[in-house]
Amino acid sequence: MTPFIEDRIERLPLGFRDIVLARHPMNTSDLYSYNPNYFGGAKTGGASDFFQSFHRPVALYRTSNPDIFICPASSPPGGGVQGICGFYAAKGVLKSKNNI
Repeated sequence: MTPFIEDRIERLPLGFRDIVLARHPMNTSDLYSYNPNYFGGAKTGGASDFFQSFHRPVALYRTSNPDIFICPASSPPGGGVQGICGFYAAKGVLKSKNNI
């Protein structure tokens, strides 16, 4: 996929290929070897199936520090690109800061 991705980026007037110093492509097996939590190459903590819905972190988005919130992809509603985890974390920040 590296050539395909580079071709897509090169369409922008950035001179992308001229500034790339090195590449480190990884496949799913490489990701799993790097970090066993990336089971099957999934950076979001695995499949978002029925079983996983009961074994993911609770949707608190808070830490012990009241000024630090988190929104990992493995938190409810699960991994994906929709950004819902960040949306709920932002709502938590606003609620916390406004004492709502």
